[in-house]
Amino acid sequence: MADDSDILPPLALLGTEEMRRADRLTIEGGRPGAELMEAAGRHVAAALERGPKKGRLTVLCGPGNNGGDGFVAARLARKAGWEVRVGLLGDPRKISGDAAVMERAWDGEIENASRHPHFSTAPTS
Repeated sequence: MADDSDILPPLALLGTEEMRRADRLTIEGGRPGAELMEAAGRHVAAALERGPKKGRLTVLCGPGNNGGDGFVAARLARKAGWEVRVGLLGDPRKISGDAAVMERAWDGEIENASRHPHFSTAPTS
C-alpha cells in the first residue's frame, strides 16, 4: 500500500512575505480579499469542531488582515456554540479594508487586549 507521500505534495510553509505575495497574487487574480478571510476563518472554526468540547474561546486580533481572519473565526465559532471573547491587540483606528469589514460583522464586544499586562509591550516596573 502506498503512503500519502506518493499522492500528496509536501506541505509548504510560507513566511510572512511569501504569504503576503500569495494573497496579493490571489486577489489580483480575481478572488476578493474578504473571501480569503472568510475561508481562513471557516477553516479555523472547522478545526475547533474537531477539537475539545465547546466552551470558552478567546480570539486575539490585530488590526491587519490576520486580525480580519480572527474576527471571522470568532463569528463562526460563536455561531457554532462557543462562548467567544475577542481582544484587539493594537490601535483600532488602524483597522481598514477587508479587516474592517470583518470587524463590523462581529456582533460582540471587542476588548482592548493591548492594555492587558500579559500582552502589553509597555515596560513594567
